[in-house]
Amino acid sequence: MAQGQSRWLSLAACLAFGLGLMGAMAPAASFTDKEAREIFATLGPDSNGHVSRVQFEQTKLNAFYFRHRPTGDYEMKPLTFDETRLSRAFFDKADTDHDGTLDGVEITDAIRFSDIDTKRRGYFDFADLQAFLQKIGR
Repeated sequence: MAQGQSRWLSLAACLAFGLGLMGAMAPAASFTDKEAREIFATLGPDSNGHVSRVQFEQTKLNAFYFRHRPTGDYEMKPLTFDETRLSRAFFDKADTDHDGTLDGVEITDAIRFSDIDTKRRGYFDFADLQAFLQKIGR
């Protein structure tokens, strides 16, 4: 009986170790539903749940850059990779000066309305934004 318990404990330990390794190798979480909803709300959807190009251009800096700055002074400190939920590939492409950070200009240049409004309707809804965030997120 002791030998049987020893086997089970060894098997359980190996399984736990393997799952731990898999978790360590897994990519960081993408944008959560809550984050996506906060971004969408900041973009200012109209009463139909749509964000127009004009709304997007007026609010995207707040939605994608300033939301990382919890202070009320809207400090313009660049964002590091760890401060974002962006994929490494998107972050590096957006980091046009290759300094390892994203400033407000780089963010606004990298996130384009046409990348979210893929149906070319002149607006996007929450589902469109979610699909975009899945593409650029980790």
